[in-house]
Amino acid sequence: MADRAARHTFNTITALEIGANRWGKSVSPMGLSKRFAYFEDDKTFTMVAGIQEGEDVQRALALGLSYRKNRPLRLVLPDSHLHATQMRLGWIKPGIVSLWSHNGRDARKRRQPSEATLLSRVGKARWSKPTPSLSKRATILGSFAEWIDSLPDVQPAHRQDYRSWQCRGRGVLRVERRQSGVDVTAGVNRSGYDHRIFELAGAPDARTIEKIKALVLVAVEQRLGDQDARHMDAENWLQSVLREHSDQLGLAEPVIRELAAWRPRSEATDAGAVWGRGFVDLVGLDSLGTVHLVETKVGPDDLLVLQGLDYYIWSLGTKNKRRLCERLDVDDQATAVIDYVIGGSVGSDGAVGVPLVSEHTRAQVDALRDDVVWSFYTTQNWFPGPEISIHRLGARGIPKSSAKSAGD
Repeated sequence: MADRAARHTFNTITALEIGANRWGKSVSPMGLSKRFAYFEDDKTFTMVAGIQEGEDVQRALALGLSYRKNRPLRLVLPDSHLHATQMRLGWIKPGIVSLWSHNGRDARKRRQPSEATLLSRVGKARWSKPTPSLSKRATILGSFAEWIDSLPDVQPAHRQDYRSWQCRGRGVLRVERRQSGVDVTAGVNRSGYDHRIFELAGAPDARTIEKIKALVLVAVEQRLGDQDARHMDAENWLQSVLREHSDQLGLAEPVIRELAAWRPRSEATDAGAVWGRGFVDLVGLDSLGTVHLVETKVGPDDLLVLQGLDYYIWSLGTKNKRRLCERLDVDDQATAVIDYVIGGSVGSDGAVGVPLVSEHTRAQVDALRDDVVWSFYTTQNWFPGPEISIHRLGARGIPKSSAKSAGD
């Protein structure tokens, strides 16, 4: 969270000094995000972000596309916080946004890199292996892995450095490598839930296997009967139900859940990296061989559209596209589209509300280039499941908008 005193100083003093009366009159932030300073003249709406906002600098684009009200938008961001916005602007219609940068004193207009240059940056974000290799240590689990794969309400959710299985998006078993052998976490590793970590150097005996199975089954029973919205991990639950009913999204097997990918960061790290770990919620093919990148949300999110765009851009990288198409067993000339699936929020009584998106969503999707193909889906009966009905909105249709922005 940004230092409020630093934010106030930047927005009321520093931003004006940087602008030096070049960007028109100062605009009151009333009704706008307090993160930024605002200016306008007869033609252009300007937003200035200070370094104190950190990763939230990227919100300037998300909000500014809405705030500009059909005027050209000028974004003035810190020199060190350009990457995420610059990547996304490559797929925003030309003429809508101009990008400037500042060092806390002076500002200058930035030249937008070509699409080829941006995709070369994507190539520097390495591909992640979908499943870790446990080598010979995988035999420690023996037939136990087959048992958990046979459970109807449990799905694999493997990451690069461990294997795991989930029930409705909540982990019930996790296997990690250690120096010799594996660590097996059985049950829900969270306060208030039964769980235990087993350190296995060799194949477990029958008694240990039964303990692991019992903890997993208890965790599954707790998850399926959990009506506590505070601990339900709503988005994971929604993703799990969608995975089971991916045919309603028009997807055929194989459908991959939580595909490891990379997203651009606003702020470079000390090591200079400008990419952060991300996971595409669902990936699959339709009957025409088109790759669908599915982004899910429960309730409004100002960054929803840009997050889906990040994964779309990532999928265009030459190596990423080739390996993704190999995973899906489709020709590497296949095109990709973005599907946004919105679930209604769950109240404390377990009732699901109307699916809503941010008030800024319409302006964001309208600003995307015409070759970025997107669709919205809604579902209101996704919880508690397992049955679900998914409604696809018509051409360029989006769900109802919330009356208030998801961010301050």
